Amino acid sequence: MRQLQVDRLVALRSSLAGHKLIGVIHKITRTALEEAKVADIEHADEAYIELNLVRIALIGTLLDRDGSRENVFRRTLETVPEIDAGCFALEGERLTRFMGAISEVTAGAQRLSLGAYTLDPNAEAYVNGNKLFQRHALVVGSTGSGKSWTTARLLEQVAELKSANAIVFRHAR
Repeated sequence: MRQLQVDRLVALRSSLAGHKLIGVIHKITRTALEEAKVADIEHADEAYIELNLVRIALIGTLLDRDGSRENVFRRTLETVPEIDAGCFALEGERLTRFMGAISEVTAGAQRLSLGAYTLDPNAEAYVNGNKLFQRHALVVGSTGSGKSWTTARLLEQVAELKSANAIVFRHAR
């Protein structure tokens, strides 16, 4: 419970093999139940039983395999979570893998690295270069959020592509 945070991504085990339900933590509450007071004999203190609740908004299903494709995310719920289903935070390699499924970066796609996620600096953030530059791309954010760094990083990687066309417009004051 101490490691969980609102807006973190989590996965719940599904009753279907190879399926995980993906959700976003919406609310966390911890409540001491005074009427369930228990004496801690070893420490001569009183400990309170806590009721810990995590409210999760389910956003879709992650499939290990869908036909010949691996790591596929569907924005539908294929099942419902079972009572006492295992639940774990999407961190590190799990977060990188999940976000790769969302951005549809496959083995043959041009993978453009954006850096790391604020939620987890151990998870790599990247996009599918083929999809990013199909039409138009825009980098926006508040002052100091890393727009210039992100644009420079993208342009470095685009320059390494075999056939890349890019026009950059920068708004100056």
